[in-house]
Amino acid sequence: MTSTVPPVPTAPGVPPDAARVPPVGAAPAASDCAALVVAFALLAAGGVTVALVSQPPIRYLESTSLLTGFVISIAVGIAAGLATSDDVGRREMIGLAATAQVAIIPVWFGASAVLGFPFADAASPQQRALSLLLNVVGIVLASIGTYAALRMKGSALRVFQKSRT
Repeated sequence: MTSTVPPVPTAPGVPPDAARVPPVGAAPAASDCAALVVAFALLAAGGVTVALVSQPPIRYLESTSLLTGFVISIAVGIAAGLATSDDVGRREMIGLAATAQVAIIPVWFGASAVLGFPFADAASPQQRALSLLLNVVGIVLASIGTYAALRMKGSALRVFQKSRT
């Protein structure tokens, strides 16, 4: 037994399948934020996994100041904006730089949840969480600022999306 989906009513001259395909860029912020949350959860789960097969203490005690991390994130965001604007350089390397700037903190939280938060660490868990937030905000704002300075429109960035054919 096969089931068929009834056609969705559309305006005259619009194909029936057009109503089922969301427009390009529909709710990108929500899906982007969801992807970021999932990535952070997976990174934290990776930290938990490593901690389960490791011995305490956590030996990662270095952390940059909030200002230094934010400045690095701005530089990474500008580089990302330039790389996606006209495909200069390797986007993969810029993505790696952005990931390195934010990935260590969720992993650290995951490992610390299992092994305990180190007392000798100069940065408190709250400061690390604030650092993560500032790094993400710095990368996003610098990228957007770069796009604005280059007068890029959103339609120019849609060339990186998969076609729906």
